[in-house]
Amino acid sequence: MKALYCGLCLLLIICVGCSKSEGDKTGESTGDIEFSNAGIEFSYDSAKEDLVKIKASIKNNKNPGFDCASAGAYAEGLVKEKDQRVKAVGLEVQKLCGYDSPLSWAEANVKKIEEAKKKTPDSSNIGECAAISVCLDTLQKKHKDDPKVKAVDEKYKAICPQNHAGRSA
Repeated sequence: MKALYCGLCLLLIICVGCSKSEGDKTGESTGDIEFSNAGIEFSYDSAKEDLVKIKASIKNNKNPGFDCASAGAYAEGLVKEKDQRVKAVGLEVQKLCGYDSPLSWAEANVKKIEEAKKKTPDSSNIGECAAISVCLDTLQKKHKDDPKVKAVDEKYKAICPQNHAGRSA
């Protein structure tokens, strides 16, 4: 019986030693990161989880708006942290949600409108045009001179003339 007890204890020690940090569902240990407070640690873990969803949405031409809103709320605090790994997560959220995501979503909607207009030239694409407009508003705050942003804006003007007239660029 004593041997069984010792064997179970040894197995428990091995399993605990090999397990991933419970706070980080991405597989990376956060044990050596020094957080300024527990709230930042929670923000870090949450933002890392949201980043996985955001990247998948961008890859699949989906709108990661809710995940960006969630991660964006954490990013401000993360970029102020001293640990560069924590700061990097905040900066990645800001880049993905401030450039990659709106650009990808705008391009996907442009493509959707172009394909619809091939089938039905006078089709109304109010929802897609509105989505492009919102994306361009976000992009043009910091990336107005970016060639990709300019290209989307030019296509937007051509395929959504009714929407573009009321938009402040």
